[in-house]
Amino acid sequence: AVATTAHLPPMRTRTGTGRPMPIKPYRHFLVQKNMDRRLSGKNNIQPNPRGGALLSRAPPAMTKISPKRASAVVPRAAQHSYAEWCKEHGVDAPNVSIHYLTSSLPDGAETERGCLVTAPIDAGQVIARCPASIVFALPPSPPNPFPDFCPDDLWDDPPGVAPGRPAQELRMALALIRERRAGTTSPWHAYVSQIPDEYDLLGMWTDAQLHELHAPKLVHDAVRQRGENAAAASAVCEPLGLTPTEVHWGLNTVRSRSFLGKYPAVESMMAPYAAGTDAASTLAECDAREARKAAAEAEEEDARRAEAARTAAGAECGLDPDDPAGVAVASCTPSDVGRRSAAQPAVFVVPFLDAFNHSPSSDGSSGDASGATKLTFTDGAFQLVATRDMAPGTEATISYGAHANDELLLRFGFCVEGSEDEKIALPGCMDELEWLMPGSLREADVKAEGLHAAVKDAHLTHDGEASIDLLWALRVLLASDDEYEALGGVHGLRREFSGIEEVGSGAQLAAEASLALACERELTEMGGLAAYEEDLVNLHAVEGVYGEVVAECSLDGGDPGRCGGDGEDGNDATFLRRLLSALSFRVNRKRILARAMERYTPGGVGFVDPEAALEV
Repeated sequence: AVATTAHLPPMRTRTGTGRPMPIKPYRHFLVQKNMDRRLSGKNNIQPNPRGGALLSRAPPAMTKISPKRASAVVPRAAQHSYAEWCKEHGVDAPNVSIHYLTSSLPDGAETERGCLVTAPIDAGQVIARCPASIVFALPPSPPNPFPDFCPDDLWDDPPGVAPGRPAQELRMALALIRERRAGTTSPWHAYVSQIPDEYDLLGMWTDAQLHELHAPKLVHDAVRQRGENAAAASAVCEPLGLTPTEVHWGLNTVRSRSFLGKYPAVESMMAPYAAGTDAASTLAECDAREARKAAAEAEEEDARRAEAARTAAGAECGLDPDDPAGVAVASCTPSDVGRRSAAQPAVFVVPFLDAFNHSPSSDGSSGDASGATKLTFTDGAFQLVATRDMAPGTEATISYGAHANDELLLRFGFCVEGSEDEKIALPGCMDELEWLMPGSLREADVKAEGLHAAVKDAHLTHDGEASIDLLWALRVLLASDDEYEALGGVHGLRREFSGIEEVGSGAQLAAEASLALACERELTEMGGLAAYEEDLVNLHAVEGVYGEVVAECSLDGGDPGRCGGDGEDGNDATFLRRLLSALSFRVNRKRILARAMERYTPGGVGFVDPEAALEV
């Protein structure tokens, strides 16, 4: 049972699935020792910023762990030269400044840094403006801007690096590494020197730490990101005399700080191209290179489509040996095998504007765009325009897009609790497509209405609901033949059915049961509901440990020399941040899945959120 007073339950040393917890800060002696110290009065730091009563409360000044607001801000001394550089180069942000928003930990990843509102900002007002003259930008298929640093063949086709996004990110990374290596001789020295020295993206986590996410697909993507780092380093380190650490820094900088979009209409190319480089001719060259690349990819795609058609026809349609090309059954060609667009967006790194942290496009209370800002290009500059009023002392943020937490963790190294952009994939729903008889009228109806896509993209929203189209698709797939005929086919099953005796209620119950089963499968892979309660206990405990590290290691009033004291290397802030991220990610996903099971299981499962019980 979870305690509802200041008493700390005994820390468990195993997960809900019976596996040992491999991450150092989970060690019983470390967490329990810190809890004992706090409860005995040696430290009175609030470990639970969501307001639970699990542990003792602290004075208000020590409870602001969330970076959404700041009561005490500590400007970073190294920012002063950068601030002057921004002013000299025309960056205009009179009501915003870059600050540490909370603890000012000695952290190479600068995880506590953001943009603070220093004077009132009204909705529609420009928050910050950066001229294009100091922006790094690479259009699609860019020609080599510095052949003296990187050979053309390596720039155009780095060996072992996938074309498209990975290659484009590597090119921008090389541009930043080149400026960083130039030191004080670089015109961008003040900017590059204040970029974080390291990043905490999932590709940098250990295997044991990734395992604690309990998300196989996300772990796979993290391992792929790690592989991209290794492939890029292997391609450029030896020929350019770089180190893997430099390459990883450049790639992670681009992943977490760059913007994507259309290259704007400018007279001269932006950096890393030399000043005065004609934009019209350079972009025309880019278009020609894109056209050549698209033609080559189209030829490869045609060959792939033909092979896919032959394979699918042979597997699904039972080709006659005398018709190996599938001419007689051309209708069996997969309709979802489409040609990919060869076009890639331009990549931008925008000084000052890249310091704004992310906020979801909606705050979850009103459905509007409060809490987010938008990036635009006008009059030769990139700018952020406020979508809401902002008061001094609050954080000014932008939206990085409607990303779920798995995407945010992978690309940016954080997740957002309670985000309306959160969604959880339900691959188990794909099993229901097996009920379709190939060549049947129902299969044709499903394809005609695009319901295949709803099943393949099956997911839950942040509040545990499935989309209307997904429920419709499942009703169509699972309705009996009598129901399907009685309701007139696919359109008759579009609405929900609530009456027990109503025709279509069987399809409704089957659809909801299918959803509940898919949710249960995902929840079981994460350890089940029992593991959810245990994760909550661990999350609160680790929040408390991190609170102590913040107090003891911060630059403003703490003692950085004590960080990880008593020989406890598991008390390191990076380990603890990763623990908090993994636990927060797990807890949020399990909560959503449990709510969905309650919603779609006939009669409900009576789920009561243990965390809600703590706050009673």
